[in-house]
Amino acid sequence: IDYLDRALQNYNDAKLDDPILLYDIRFHRAAACQGLGRFDEAMELFQKNLEEFPEGLLTEDERLRLHEGIGQLYQVKGDFPAALKKFNHVLDHYGEDHYYSACILKSIATIKFQQGDIDEAEKLYKKAIDLTVKEEGENSINVARIYNDLGALYGSQKQYKLALHYHMESLNIVQLLFGRKHPDVSNSLVNIGTVYLEQGEVEEALKYLEEDMKLTLELFGEPHRNLGATYGNLSACYMKMGNIDQAIYYLD
Repeated sequence: IDYLDRALQNYNDAKLDDPILLYDIRFHRAAACQGLGRFDEAMELFQKNLEEFPEGLLTEDERLRLHEGIGQLYQVKGDFPAALKKFNHVLDHYGEDHYYSACILKSIATIKFQQGDIDEAEKLYKKAIDLTVKEEGENSINVARIYNDLGALYGSQKQYKLALHYHMESLNIVQLLFGRKHPDVSNSLVNIGTVYLEQGEVEEALKYLEEDMKLTLELFGEPHRNLGATYGNLSACYMKMGNIDQAIYYLD
């Protein structure tokens, strides 16, 4: 993001008049801010691009990417009606059968899941999978991430067999693509461990959660926000096993 800050400063200092360059700098800086959790800054940059560059100056795809970015920020903030309005605007343009619509359907599915509309969320996740597989093949990181979302959905409904199936499928894909040392592998491991814990299969849960802990420490060191859920689940495992000292250790 420092590079993008300098690029924006240089643009302003040089008093350039290149709208497309300014759009690109702002867009990528907004995406970087979004990734860093600086959501208000990201929203301001997306909105500036949308307001300052009229139709005709940007392509329709470029404008739709802005609507999608704003929708994602509304979603993070919990403003689901505003997020759905943006996502549906993009979906209306592309239609549900377009490849680009897969990521939009995934976002809408996640909102429906959070709102408790499980059947609609399940339908949209599966539609997103079909579109992504058609374009990218079955061994795609995007397919793996939707599998994890479906696993979480089924887990929330105590459909543990289906939850494990999709989390395991996700793990297999990301290991095939990236090997063991990758954040998506860690994400799948903790999800699988959590499902086993919820089923009461404590030893199996412990195996996956400990593997996730070791991998997260290798990737990020300590402290790291991803360890919070893992430590909490490890504590619950040891509590169920009657090992109070270890349970307390992971809570400290």
